[in-house]
Amino acid sequence: MLENGANSSFVNRIHDENLPIAEIVADPVAKLGQVEPIPHPRIPLPAGLYGEERRNSQGLDLFDPATVTALDEAMERAAAGGWRAAPLIGGVAQEGRARDISDPADRRRRVGEVVEAGPEQVEQALARARRAAPGWDATPADERA
Repeated sequence: MLENGANSSFVNRIHDENLPIAEIVADPVAKLGQVEPIPHPRIPLPAGLYGEERRNSQGLDLFDPATVTALDEAMERAAAGGWRAAPLIGGVAQEGRARDISDPADRRRRVGEVVEAGPEQVEQALARARRAAPGWDATPADERA
């Protein structure tokens, strides 16, 4: 075992007859787990990463096994969901010929299907947008959100 010679090292502490042997041979990893973490005063905690500008999002604790398990299960459910995407015109999903969509991480895995908009559907959507534009433009921004 190599040590740096610090006064608190194993080699220096072994000569202290007043020190219990259990303390000398204690598991350093277990001892570290008992230490209360003290944040550095000039390093912001994750929530304060952006200072006064905005609060940081909470995110997920990917070191927590329960969080990772829940995330894995949610991703499996989402991938097995049989998703269908289609053009919406006036809030109504349009019919058409669908093609399969695969998981980009595993192309063998089908996750859903998509119906592409055809030229006629594009024209219908643009016509509706042109008719709705004046009213939308006149709507105050806080009412749009």
